[in-house]
This record gives sequence, C-alpha cells and structure tokens, in this order.
Amino acid sequence: MKIISTHKRRLISQLFDRFFNLTAVRHLERKLILFRNISLKKSINIVQTGFYYITGASKINTLPPLIKVELSAACNLACTVCVHSNRDDLKGQKFNDKMDLSIFKQLVDEVKGTVFGLSLHYLGEAFLYPYIIDAIEYARKNGLTTHIGSNFSYKISEKFMREIVNSGLTHLTVCVDGLSNETYQRTRVNGNIEVVIDNLKRLIDAKNRLKVGPYIEVQYIEFKHNSHELRDAMKLFENLGVDAVATVRGSLHNYIDMHPDKYNIEEPLCKMKKPRCWWPWGSTTIKPNGDVIPCCTHRIGDQFVPGKNQRTLGNINDTSFLEIWRNEAYQNARRLCLDPSLFDKEPELKEHFCYGCDRLFKTNKSENMRLYS
Repeated sequence: MKIISTHKRRLISQLFDRFFNLTAVRHLERKLILFRNISLKKSINIVQTGFYYITGASKINTLPPLIKVELSAACNLACTVCVHSNRDDLKGQKFNDKMDLSIFKQLVDEVKGTVFGLSLHYLGEAFLYPYIIDAIEYARKNGLTTHIGSNFSYKISEKFMREIVNSGLTHLTVCVDGLSNETYQRTRVNGNIEVVIDNLKRLIDAKNRLKVGPYIEVQYIEFKHNSHELRDAMKLFENLGVDAVATVRGSLHNYIDMHPDKYNIEEPLCKMKKPRCWWPWGSTTIKPNGDVIPCCTHRIGDQFVPGKNQRTLGNINDTSFLEIWRNEAYQNARRLCLDPSLFDKEPELKEHFCYGCDRLFKTNKSENMRLYS
C-alpha cells in the first residue's frame, strides 16, 4: 500500500514548480494512473497542449488530455461541503438530469485516440447512473482510461461488485473519513461507514478473486473530529490491501460559500509569462445535461439551479465537443487566464464564466474558507 501524504504531494509540487503550474501538478499527480494507455498520438497531443499552455495560446488544435464527464449529479448523501447539503440556501436545485448513453458514446467516439482518460464524476455519485458499467466498458473498448470517486456508502450487490471489477475501470477513489459513524456522519451526512468498509472489503476480495479490477485508492479527509482515528484507519487500509491512501485536509465551508457573489472581487491580477490557470488547456467539465464549463472549482453553486445563468461555453447535445473546445468562449477563457486585465479592457468579458475567479482576481475569498484546523 502506498500512502500519499499531503506533505509528500507538497514536496513533489515544489520540485516541478519551475516547469509547471503548481495547481496543475497537484491535479495531475493523482491522475497519473489515467495516463497508462500511452500512444504516440496521445503523447504528441499532451506535448503540444503543454506548449500551448506555456505560451498562452488561445487558438489551439489539440484536445484536453483529461475530461471530466458527469453522467448523473444524483447523490445519496448530503455532505456538508457539497451542493447536496441540507442547508436552506441550497434548496431548489435539481439533480435529475442524466446524460443519454448515446451522447456519452458520441463524445468518446470524438475524442478517442487523442484524449488519455475520463473522470466520470463531478458533484454526484457516479455509480447511481443506471448505465455506468456500459459507459466504463465503452470507454475502455475505445482506449480511454476512467476514474471514479465514490462515497461507496450504500449497499452494493455482489453482482454489481463483479460488474465494477470486470468493467475495465482504471482508478477508483473511495472516501473513508473516519472509522465510526459518530465521526463519519458529521460531514458525510446520511452515510454509514460500516457499509463503506464492507463494500471496500468485498471489492478487494472480488478483485483478488477475479485477478482483474481498478487501482483502488482510499481518500481520508482529515478533520479535528476524525484525526484521532487516522492511525487505526491506516492500519485497516493496509490490512485490506488497498493500492494507495491519500490524506487531505477537510473543508468546513460549503461550495456555495466560495461563489463570487459571496466575496469581494477587486482588481484583476497582472499578466504573467505563463497563464494563471491551466484548465482551459488541460481539461474541461461536462455536466449531465451536456453543458460544458471550463472547470469544476468555480461557480459550483450555480450549476444545478434551474433558470440560473450558469455561464456555460456550449452544450454537446447541440454541438460537437471539438467545436466547443475551439469556440470564441473557450478562446476567451485562455486569453483571460493569460491576461486577467482584459476584464477591464473588454467589459463584456465580465459575463464570462471565469469572471471573479480568485486565480485571476484579487479577492477576499480566503476569508470564507474554513479548514479543519
């Protein structure tokens, strides 16, 4: 079992800081498993993508090496940090959209051979999508690796467990934030840690028995209320035989507390030699209804509110992904990440998705952030 500590990730990030954006390193480090299906064409694509990113090109002829696709935003939990939380100011959201499997296959057909992999989750529980196994298998058959992050906090049948193991899923991250329900349920509202551990045991048993299955990572989000259980949790994970454990600091705020309406947006940051954000070159997020947004960290609170201007850059139900990736809105995202002062020079850009992002503006957003310590 490999234990990936926050401290170790920080050291690795520092080593690569000279050559790459720190945020990109942190993101790509835990995604490296998705780059196992390497080919000449994919290698050329990622090298060209890196060149476009470093030079800040807005018009590009590459595809993002990794794509985040949420097939369904439905979830069985109400985690305190998430838009699924029971907070009163999160009422009225709708999570009933499901991506048509044919649309997903159309996307795979369009990007196969160039893109390395797909992350099949955003804000929902991926395994609740009724055709998730079909989606994973189709991606695998077309040379794409897949990653899913799951709470695993619901009873999984033996049949479905075998289907997960045999599906060709590349990387599975299971969240285990405590060893007792008293601690686990403080943030994983409606969850049951005993169910999670039982599912994890049966998953590993099935993987060992069938000699096939995903790379299994456990993520332990550490808070003051569960830090005393971390040592015993590490022993349990080692005994179970998981492939890796990642420990990260937990957030006591909610995603909507990080919305631009919740903090002061001051002047844009200055232009630098490299873009201030890597997302418009290296990845993208596609929602269950087909909407494409530049990243999975900004304007989260808007994305499932009916009638809200979600500032999307296109929709794959209406337009090919390639057209969206190269359209004017995406070109503007790249221009803004290279030179945020364009928000002042071209006021109409304040309607863009990226407006108010703390990577591009001086803000007091950090005052809304509450970590476990």
